[in-house]
Amino acid sequence: MFDLRAKADALIAKTGLEQINILQGAFMDMFLPGHGAIDLDAGSVGFYGDGDKPIEVTTVEDTAAMTARVALDRSVRAGKFAFAGDRISFRQAGEIIARQTGRAIKPVSYGTEADLRAAKAKADPKKQVMLAYLLYMTNGQTALTDLQNDRYPDIRLHRFSDYIMDAMPELAHA
Repeated sequence: MFDLRAKADALIAKTGLEQINILQGAFMDMFLPGHGAIDLDAGSVGFYGDGDKPIEVTTVEDTAAMTARVALDRSVRAGKFAFAGDRISFRQAGEIIARQTGRAIKPVSYGTEADLRAAKAKADPKKQVMLAYLLYMTNGQTALTDLQNDRYPDIRLHRFSDYIMDAMPELAHA
């Protein structure tokens, strides 16, 4: 997938068309129970490494709002346009969800970066893409810089703790 994207970028560059690459980090949904990192039944948050490395996360809705605004803004220069609702580690996500739900969430490391690379090498091609994203997020290779979160003051990007409160109201404890 990364090779295909590089080839597409090269072909687009040859046309002379300007392009804006929207970068927003991971979707916050990946921390919702049943979507990967958090297992409420097991009471765990899973990750590779130590789980302390912050990654950029954004909601799907905030990504859509920012993308629409950028698409209509003729003053945005070609190239990278990065934003993120929050920077949060896997451990922090587990702690926030534990507070929201009143359930204990235990951090569980699946191994080192080398273990993640080995799992990626053994996986089917579709899963390899997802594991590559996870690898580059958790080792900081794709960390976002020069965030433009404040470019449009009327768009308030969700912080992770606010998102979880909205996304999981049925699990909130008193």
